[in-house]
Amino acid sequence: MSSALDEMLAEHKDEKGTLIPILQKVQQEFGYLSPEAISEVSRFTGYSENEIFGVSSESVTNILANTALDTIAKIPESKVCAVRIEGVHKK
Repeated sequence: MSSALDEMLAEHKDEKGTLIPILQKVQQEFGYLSPEAISEVSRFTGYSENEIFGVSSESVTNILANTALDTIAKIPESKVCAVRIEGVHKK
């Protein structure tokens, strides 16, 4: 584990509800969530790697879309997106 990740995790020692802020810091520092980082965050927080993957895949959408936090839950606001998919027509 890198010393930068060690420092990030140490900042949240004995705090509850820090999974998303930790994942945001890891992604900001390293540009992505590596399997090794997810494993270390899992060990530190007690969440399974599967739970972290589930949270991070939704969290990434929120990070890219908006930094606003829900005023009560203190988590990124939910994003809604509607798309229409059409086939490509060859000429």
